[in-house]
Amino acid sequence: MTSEENGIEPWNFSWVVKGVLSACSWPRTDREIIWLRSQGIKAIISLSEERQPPPSAWSDMDCHVIAVEEFEPPTMEQIFKFNDICDKMTAENKPVCVHCRMGLGRTGVMLACYFVKHYNQTAREAIRNIRLMRPWSIETRSQEGAVKDFEKCIK
Repeated sequence: MTSEENGIEPWNFSWVVKGVLSACSWPRTDREIIWLRSQGIKAIISLSEERQPPPSAWSDMDCHVIAVEEFEPPTMEQIFKFNDICDKMTAENKPVCVHCRMGLGRTGVMLACYFVKHYNQTAREAIRNIRLMRPWSIETRSQEGAVKDFEKCIK
């Protein structure tokens, strides 16, 4: 059996930038970590302090925690930290998977901010594109506002 056959896809997994940046709900089990590894994931960014990947992920993946409260927007400092980690992992050829609890609100905000920075999209374009790729992403007006504030901050 291959490791992919032993693994199970985490709920709501998708590539946002193929081979570079992906997202999912909280990977809870070793089998989900095995599956993520089989997809080439080498780094995990958890936006949920209370929902961490199992210890097996910490043994051979770059694991980072940026604690953002559920249904709340991240701070500018947290958004810059997320993008800095993504940039570092990309430079090291380590595909990233970002998650929060369900992979929607907090995760969607960070993904949209990534699009604003790396693809020169407006906040509105980035939010729309992330929602097309990952329905139900970015759950509150304050989360939408964080993407707009990030756009203003870097442009």
